[in-house]
Amino acid sequence: LVPRSALCEPRAPHFLHEPPARVEFLNGTGAVVPCVVHGSPPPRVTWTTRAGQPLHEVPGLRHMRPDGSLVLPPFRAEDFKEDVHSAVYRCLGTNSLGTIGSHDVRVRADTGHNAGQSE
Repeated sequence: LVPRSALCEPRAPHFLHEPPARVEFLNGTGAVVPCVVHGSPPPRVTWTTRAGQPLHEVPGLRHMRPDGSLVLPPFRAEDFKEDVHSAVYRCLGTNSLGTIGSHDVRVRADTGHNAGQSE
């Protein structure tokens, strides 16, 4: 057991579950990219592009969950957007004691045009 006093001690952000380096998925299934950051006070989890620009929601194509996960829901092949579905992202956790950043997360959606070739 952890002493109760240790639970309240200030602690810089640290990854409990860092996102994977590569996420490949089919447009019909979508993907959820987890990023679990703990610390005290509780860190705010955000996602950025490889260039460091904050990610914004793209209705129906990309959003962030309150738990820090990046969600890329299923989409139609004609709705493929390269800057959403074939991109490099980073997860950041920030509190008053600092910021921690994940490694690059390469996301790639397959719209099914190559499906069946590996069977």
